[in-house]
Amino acid sequence: MLNNEGQLGWLPTNPRQWTKSDIDLTAQSLTNDPDFLEDRPLLVVPGPTAKSFIVFAGNLRLTAARQLKIKEVPGIIYTPENETDQLTIKRRSVLDNGAFGAWDYDALANEWDDLPLGDWGVPAWETLTTDKAALDALFEESQEKEKPLVISVQVPVESKDKEEDIRAALLITIEQFPGCKVL
Repeated sequence: MLNNEGQLGWLPTNPRQWTKSDIDLTAQSLTNDPDFLEDRPLLVVPGPTAKSFIVFAGNLRLTAARQLKIKEVPGIIYTPENETDQLTIKRRSVLDNGAFGAWDYDALANEWDDLPLGDWGVPAWETLTTDKAALDALFEESQEKEKPLVISVQVPVESKDKEEDIRAALLITIEQFPGCKVL
């Protein structure tokens, strides 16, 4: 199997990037859970040569498996017969790499805290310091910064139809004062 590097004219290069740390974490997760690849096989299409396959979903898992010198990695073969099939493969390539949703750090901290989440690739929030003097200095520094003056304009309901005219007049006036802007 080959990582997707744009070998096929109709399939763009893998759109996902990762670091050495990402590869190491994935390799560690494969070591800790050897059946994972069976449960989440790579998605592949026939490659440019006989008996070669291009991965369109699972390139990071393949790279981690190679790092571990795993010789056989399970995959599901898609054989596109038309442009609709090719579009399905492209869509699944992107969806497989999608980062939908967000972590609920409260739930992680209170309900999943007995598990090695960092080892599983869950991003952790970091405490910069617990040193009181350093925290006090950070707080004082943030208090010293001047906050911009914000002026709001209240437009009566009966003048709502003149909103664009009012905005234009404000923009002309505000141009006289460098650094100011209409929000």
